[in-house]
Amino acid sequence: MGKLPSFQSTPESPRQIPSRRFKRRRTSLFHFVGLKIVFLYPAWVLYSIVSFHRLVPYQVRPNNLPTLSEVPKPDTSTAMVRDLQEPPPQEDAAADPDPPVLTAYLEPPRPRDITATRPLPVRTVAPGDLKEARFERVTHDRACRDDGADAGPGHGLYGGNRIAGMFPVDDYPDGDPFLPWIHDSFVTAAMTTAGVDYREDEEVPVVVRFVGQNRRRCDSRNLKLIQELEPQVALLQPVGVRKLEGSESPGGAPRYRLANHDDASDDGRFTRFICRFHVHDGGGRLETETLSTYPFNYEYANWRKRRETMLNPDGRNGNDNAWYWLATLIFDCPIPPDVLPHVVSDGAGGSTLTSQVYVDIVPIHTPARIAQQHFNKALAGNSKHTGRDYCNHDGRTGEDPQKGCNGKDSQGWEPFDADENWGKSHILPPVESSGRWANIPVCRPKGTLHTRTPSPDLGKKFSDSANSAATSATKQKPHTLVGCTWASSSFLRRGDSVSVGDGEARLKEWIAFHLLAGFDHLYIYDNSGVFTSPENHFYEGSGEGYDNLRSVTDLFGKDKVTWIEWPSKICNNNVDDKEGDRSSQYAAEASCRQRYGRLTDWMAFFDTDEYLVPMGNYTDMKDWLKNETAIQKANIFSYMSNRAVPRLSLMEPASDKVHPYCNKGGCYQRKSDKTFMQTYNCNRVLPPYPPSAEAKKKQIYRTDFVLAHFVHYTIVTQRAMRTHTWMKEHKYAWIRQSREDRKSERPTKEFEEALMVHSRTVKAMEMLLSKNKGIPWPNNEKIAGDDKHNCFMNYKIENYWVPLLEKSLQGIVSQNSS
Repeated sequence: MGKLPSFQSTPESPRQIPSRRFKRRRTSLFHFVGLKIVFLYPAWVLYSIVSFHRLVPYQVRPNNLPTLSEVPKPDTSTAMVRDLQEPPPQEDAAADPDPPVLTAYLEPPRPRDITATRPLPVRTVAPGDLKEARFERVTHDRACRDDGADAGPGHGLYGGNRIAGMFPVDDYPDGDPFLPWIHDSFVTAAMTTAGVDYREDEEVPVVVRFVGQNRRRCDSRNLKLIQELEPQVALLQPVGVRKLEGSESPGGAPRYRLANHDDASDDGRFTRFICRFHVHDGGGRLETETLSTYPFNYEYANWRKRRETMLNPDGRNGNDNAWYWLATLIFDCPIPPDVLPHVVSDGAGGSTLTSQVYVDIVPIHTPARIAQQHFNKALAGNSKHTGRDYCNHDGRTGEDPQKGCNGKDSQGWEPFDADENWGKSHILPPVESSGRWANIPVCRPKGTLHTRTPSPDLGKKFSDSANSAATSATKQKPHTLVGCTWASSSFLRRGDSVSVGDGEARLKEWIAFHLLAGFDHLYIYDNSGVFTSPENHFYEGSGEGYDNLRSVTDLFGKDKVTWIEWPSKICNNNVDDKEGDRSSQYAAEASCRQRYGRLTDWMAFFDTDEYLVPMGNYTDMKDWLKNETAIQKANIFSYMSNRAVPRLSLMEPASDKVHPYCNKGGCYQRKSDKTFMQTYNCNRVLPPYPPSAEAKKKQIYRTDFVLAHFVHYTIVTQRAMRTHTWMKEHKYAWIRQSREDRKSERPTKEFEEALMVHSRTVKAMEMLLSKNKGIPWPNNEKIAGDDKHNCFMNYKIENYWVPLLEKSLQGIVSQNSS
């Protein structure tokens, strides 16, 4: 993705932004040629047209939406709903000559200083003020086509894998900072909702879940841009609205008014988007709206991490990239009852309905709150605690909002006064006059959804009592343990300085080993298209037309491996992970957790150069995880990371064709008949690993307990989402900070349970350094003064796992060659 343009003014169309340098060049040209401009002008026009079409791969046209008075009222009568519930003939559903396509309506941003105005001025945008970006090839038929591409026991419940590669992640239409940066969407059953605890016996809503990223993190060194993108943080903060209907609503159509907790509608106390569903078939159209929810409250999670604000608006460190729990945006659109029959069937064999369902996402515009919280007493207790000093921070005065008054801390929170900040009569514009994503296809799931939520007592069961009670809550799941990875046939390391191209060989060995080690299923998010697809390639979920990893995953069968096309680019591959943002990887992990977490008891997200190896008496990871005596009350296991070095005896000289530096010798590469696992079975230190191994750890976690995970860390758990009311009812002491104790989250015991081998590729040129040439100590006994040897071998890997892995790989080759 290129540099993001300013949001201070909206251009005539996305990306159609002439640079100042181009304008100066054009002016100089006019002065130089004088009268000859008559001859050069046609050529310049032609050049501009060609350049525009190269920059804008989708159709952009003026918005010709009708005014509110011209929009026909949707017919929601019982008769119409009854007719739509009976599927029309297939040819009727396919008869639409102009099917809806994914469209972004861009609303001009307001000046940043408007955030200081009290009350917040009402937006006065007309439909004609919006700019329209159409993505003609993203249709319901393409996104939701079911040809068995993602079929398979236990994981085919969630259809619509194709849409993950179709969202215009890298062609995101610039111009509206409130537009969410969506990477994936799918139908699922909600688990928890912000501020709400569902009972164990209570059915929860079926929703369309969206997985996006906080785009403000993409250019961490451009202060002006990250300030203009502050609305991306606002999308992580819930707001309250009251639905207006009938005489309360201007024009009679449903509208919404910003409101405080007490005045908000029951479904509008913790929301951020208006979700407008529309059903299309050959016989008519059904349209209805719901208000979005969050699977967990980001603001509450941030506060329980002892952060007073979600946004640092000052210049230095204003990007907040170190706050990795705010990197990913996940929200839900509850499917209304009259639309649900067109999405989820009653049987387990998939729906036979031919109607097409779409949803529009309309962000509710309010400035990002700074050092104030949209809480209530049921959620977080009293706002200010007696005996504690606390003060107001406006966040824009230079005062550090992370420090309390006079350096003291507080258990309380600073209440956000909605009436003061927004006013008591702030009515949101109509949908037709609002920036939004329109016509997002809603793909039907393939089977019956699990619509019962884990009990809010899970945090208590998993940590404070025997595991048998917790295990019974998940015994109906298809899997015990699954793994996810984000991989590519080739890729660039952080900083874009080193290219690695061993992705196919890596993935084949990685899949083979972890199936041997007891993983039930593996999900592969394939990022190869970023590096191998032709220009302007359109991804349709099949992997056709470019080199990718599907040929590898097909070797193992769809009952064991799911391949997901995931061609989105990393928006900020900075070496410093506090400034960088590997957006594609972060979104892939969130997608895997949200899509497939309900199908398994345990989940892990790790790289193809990392092996999670059963140790001690264990040869199957599930045997260990099912051993209640061994794991006791743990919910999260950490695998410490210590990078291995390749064994020189298993390498061969690399030619100067590999790298010019190798023309004098000294470069080595892995022998093709040796596995990565054996080659890199050489660690400089023996377990337990030093504290530095903590930073790059990977984890296996219970999916019913961990609600969100971020590469190396658990960021939101059931325990963290316990409300003040829940704690009091269950007779727990209320404390603000939430963190896992050593029983709930602990490292693995490397010699007795499991460990991780980190076999990061050492390039041939890097073998010129003696430290990268692994020579194991004889019998793993380090001898003082011996400078020849430098690493230790794992004998269980060498004598047990390597032979099994080699046999498995040989079997795969034989099976596919016969």
